[in-house]
Amino acid sequence: MWALLPVKRFATGKSRLSAVLTPQQRHELTCHMLSDVLSALRQAACIDTIVILSDEPGIAPILWATAAGRGGERLSHVERRRERYQGDVNRSLTAAIAEMPASADRILIIPADVPAVAPADIEALSCAHERLARRGTPSVVLVPAVADRGTNAVLTSRPLAIELQFGARHSLARHLESARRTGAAAQVLARPGLTRDIDRPDDLDWFAGGAFTGDTAAYLRRMQVQRMECAAS
Repeated sequence: MWALLPVKRFATGKSRLSAVLTPQQRHELTCHMLSDVLSALRQAACIDTIVILSDEPGIAPILWATAAGRGGERLSHVERRRERYQGDVNRSLTAAIAEMPASADRILIIPADVPAVAPADIEALSCAHERLARRGTPSVVLVPAVADRGTNAVLTSRPLAIELQFGARHSLARHLESARRTGAAAQVLARPGLTRDIDRPDDLDWFAGGAFTGDTAAYLRRMQVQRMECAAS
């Protein structure tokens, strides 16, 4: 199974957090989240190859750092595709999937802003998709985004089982409707590490207050301590 991560330019990402984080802090947060997602993918036994869809030059140091961490032996290679989104992430994702070799028979599309994801979440998606695929039809497993009825991950057979609708209002319903039109077998699977992304100020409080580990959790807790120290001074 291949994993495909779309990553926006760090300088333009997480604009909804601009009220509580500086541009530098948003940049650092984005890097830490990507590192956590890559680490989870590397530790998931079902993942063979990770493809990053981005033209962000700052990704390279993150790849080097995570390659030296746990689970690096699970990775065949990482490819950074220098493609611009041009306002349409779905078109870029669809094109990237079409260019993959025949050995990439299952594709997990996962965002870089779900730092709570664990290898067990990825393995559960893989098992669910394998059960669907036994029906002999194109199949897709969808992970809901609880905050806005969106979609936080898609695991699809190839050829692509649905028309991708990331970024659209209520994209989960749109993905399910696309599966109905194409005749693909579809399942919605809510996994604890994937249903909530870090996109709004309350997401930061939720994540920092949870029992999470990894780069993102450590970064947000350091920020909380700094805020308390500033408030006390």
